[in-house]
Amino acid sequence: MATSAVTRWGAIALLGSIWLATQAVAAPLPVLPAKIVDVGARQFVAQGPPAALFVPRMPVWVVEVDDQGRPGWPIAEAMVISVIGDRALCEVADKDAAMLRVGALVEPRYVAEARQYRALPAPEAGKGEASGPVAPAVRARHRLPPSVQWGGRLWIEAVVDGPADRAMAMFRLGDAGPYSELPLEPKGDGLYAAYLSVGETDPSIRTIQLYLVAAGSSGRFVVAGSPAEPLNVEIAAIPVVQEEQLVVHGPVDRASHRKPLVLTAQINKRFSNPTLFYRARGSGSYIALPMGQVSSGEFVAEIPAKDVVAPGLSYYIAVMDEKGVVRDGFGSNRDPWNVTVLQPQILSSEDNRNQLSLRYSWADFGQKYDRYHEVEAGLERLFFGFLVARLNGAVVSGKAVRLVSAADPQNPEALVGSDIQLYRGRAGLDLHMGDYLSAFGDVTMAIYSGGSGLGFRVGGKVGDEQVASIDLSMETIWDLATEQAVVDILKVSLTTPITDGWRLVGTAVQESVLQSATADSGLRLMLGIEADLGESWMVEATGGMSGRTGDAVGATAGGGIKLKF
Repeated sequence: MATSAVTRWGAIALLGSIWLATQAVAAPLPVLPAKIVDVGARQFVAQGPPAALFVPRMPVWVVEVDDQGRPGWPIAEAMVISVIGDRALCEVADKDAAMLRVGALVEPRYVAEARQYRALPAPEAGKGEASGPVAPAVRARHRLPPSVQWGGRLWIEAVVDGPADRAMAMFRLGDAGPYSELPLEPKGDGLYAAYLSVGETDPSIRTIQLYLVAAGSSGRFVVAGSPAEPLNVEIAAIPVVQEEQLVVHGPVDRASHRKPLVLTAQINKRFSNPTLFYRARGSGSYIALPMGQVSSGEFVAEIPAKDVVAPGLSYYIAVMDEKGVVRDGFGSNRDPWNVTVLQPQILSSEDNRNQLSLRYSWADFGQKYDRYHEVEAGLERLFFGFLVARLNGAVVSGKAVRLVSAADPQNPEALVGSDIQLYRGRAGLDLHMGDYLSAFGDVTMAIYSGGSGLGFRVGGKVGDEQVASIDLSMETIWDLATEQAVVDILKVSLTTPITDGWRLVGTAVQESVLQSATADSGLRLMLGIEADLGESWMVEATGGMSGRTGDAVGATAGGGIKLKF
């Protein structure tokens, strides 16, 4: 009997445990928010048991907290980046970054939207009054075009099922700002529709955002989209705003030193009195130069040659509108156009296509008989603006030690102090491959005491006369009978401007002119000055030291003149 009673009460207890477990499983677990515990620039950390249920890329909302610690209205939208335990790293949208603060609540977006836009469920019988209206089964089927023409109308239609007798579209132009309400007219059979006039909106607005709301006796319900995730319709064929151009002008990058600079411009017919303002680089004030009209809408101004000086100048063009207000047309006082003015160069202008030159040099290497004189004359002709053809000849005369004798090549000392005589001619081309790079090549022929020779000269130049330039050349002549090198010259020079029209030139020359193969080459170190005399003439003068290994130090000097025509 006792055993039977125990069995019966055990069975009852077991059934009660099963029922309680069933109720616990069946009852929905409350979805609680997590709290922000750390805030960065655009990222924050949410911590709490619900955060352990977050997954990467889940949309979440940061919501307000009321006085009782319950979640309220959303204040920022974010996305989960990563989850470790009960801590979730989230990133907030740029526009909402300023709303973050420690202690705010974080919950999944679907939870926040359900609380904000859906009514709470009705209470079960016998468990107290309902905390809100009963949510009716309302749904909407809608169709939106992917885009709408700029300045046109957007047709919005939706079929609403359920206990709703009104429908509205909440819309806004762009992706920010408050929504406006557009009532949809009933068309019968649950269809609601209306036109939304886009109008000629700001061209920077590229989209329309909206969501649909239905209303009935139970209240208003969001049935398509939401304020946080609205529906999007692109605004197509947005016109490009054309900025009114006051002045059409082709700017000038480079000009020639002491040559007039002519500037032309097309002026918008709504403006008048175009004025060119210019100044030399480094000077304080601009010089105003009114532009003269040469045809309908075309104006011209010429900067005088005396004001076009190296290293450059700056200019801008201003015009006057109908109200007499001076406006910037091309460039401005604060942001002018800069022109590089180049120092005059031989053959640098189409007006001066030819050049004649005459030069004399003398070298004494420190021994009584080790010296020579050289006289050189040349002609250059410019073709196509980038190609120079060149012809020149020279006479080298004097005495030299260790002269090579064709009669006794094994005994170079036999003719110490003998006279040397060398006649040389060159023909070649100079190719300009840009503003800062050129190269040249010459064929060289020579007749001298004891024989004749044939060779070449090549070189190049980097830079220009405005800042600095480096020239490098080498020349070799071989005796036609012995095939031995009788002339070897290596020359390097650096040119830099020192003032208006004046340049400083440093030159080093390593040379062997009719010396034996066993002799040491001579070395000359020279410093010179080049000066421009007007538009066509240039003069130069050099001086320095010369010598050979084991010999006393000698001297060297030279000078020349060039004419452009």
